[in-house]
Amino acid sequence: MYFAGTLPASLGASEWDSLISFNVASNSLHGTIPPALLRVPSLRDVDLSDNRLSGALPSSLTPSLDNLNLRINLLNGTFPADLCTAPCGLVNLHLGQNQLHGKLPENFENVSNLNSLDLSGCLMTGSLPAGMQALGKLQSVVFTDNLFSGSVDAVLSLPRLSNLLLDRNRLTT
Repeated sequence: MYFAGTLPASLGASEWDSLISFNVASNSLHGTIPPALLRVPSLRDVDLSDNRLSGALPSSLTPSLDNLNLRINLLNGTFPADLCTAPCGLVNLHLGQNQLHGKLPENFENVSNLNSLDLSGCLMTGSLPAGMQALGKLQSVVFTDNLFSGSVDAVLSLPRLSNLLLDRNRLTT
């Protein structure tokens, strides 16, 4: 089935409280992500990738959310620092191919369950946060095609790292 249009503002209202997975990837959706959607208490998986969604990234997520895929959209703004301060169970965070810019928050180590992180094809700048060294479960880091600079030491010491893509940045060893 193919969907076009916007996501309803009511998405995430109380009648959605038992929603576990929401996938509308590869459609022609536009507009913003309703903030309440990512705060549904039972929600574990959200895939809104490959649409034309715009606006800023939501700054708060339900602690039950394991997988968030927002790749290939028109999302803009900076990476929300609040995303790293609240209790967060994220395992997979895929935000690549958006118009995100700015630096990763220094408190990035608070996303301690993270296994996979994709920020490829954005406009991210600055150095990789030293706190990334504390992400002991992180196995895949995809930061291709950004403007990151400085040392890669923060990711090279990750004990479970098996996939590291840092090409087309301004990083040094």
